Amino acid sequence: MRNGYGVYVSMDGSIYKGEWKNDKAWGKGIYTNKIGITYKGDWLNDKANGKGILTTPDGSYYEGEWKDDMQNGYGIEVISNESKYEGQFKDGEKHGKGTFKWKDNAEYEGDWLHNVMEGRGIYKWSDGRMYIGEWKNNLMNGKGVYTWPNGRKYEGSYKNDKKEGYGVYTWEDGKIYKGQWKNGKQEGEGVFISKDEIIRTGLWKNGKRVKWLKILNQDGTEIT
Repeated sequence: MRNGYGVYVSMDGSIYKGEWKNDKAWGKGIYTNKIGITYKGDWLNDKANGKGILTTPDGSYYEGEWKDDMQNGYGIEVISNESKYEGQFKDGEKHGKGTFKWKDNAEYEGDWLHNVMEGRGIYKWSDGRMYIGEWKNNLMNGKGVYTWPNGRKYEGSYKNDKKEGYGVYTWEDGKIYKGQWKNGKQEGEGVFISKDEIIRTGLWKNGKRVKWLKILNQDGTEIT
């Protein structure tokens, strides 16, 4: 029965170098399989348990906490030097709070559920756009605020990455639309406020105004 430090080479060429207890990898050790994937860290009962680093030949790696051969707890995962995730894991998946950065410098910081963006989070595009709000299945879903570098802003509801329901859109020059949206476009009744604060209520269809219903002054009196 193996106990203490030792080296084991399996029939398929995999190698374990490290500590043993009761004939099992237990303590500190390094395991390398036949294709060059290496785990260096803590072992318990023949499985990665505790803290360790997993590296692959393409430069990808995970450094963090493990439980029963799976990423569990806090860790950092880098994929082929192109993307990086830092945050919480559960049973080998991104789960909990975490930050993901893409190669183009886009970034998401927020909630994860079973490897997808879900809950509340902040997504920043590399061109300066930003969305703060609710997510489901990697898409904007629920309430949120989307801003552009030039000052434009949308605050309202989303469904599958598109404006849906009630929302307020503000242009960079100060014009405002308040009303309903469908499939990313104005739909139904809404209010348009011009730069000089003239208020117009109207009907929109597929993003285009169909007709004005009322035109009001700032004090709410109707312009005839």
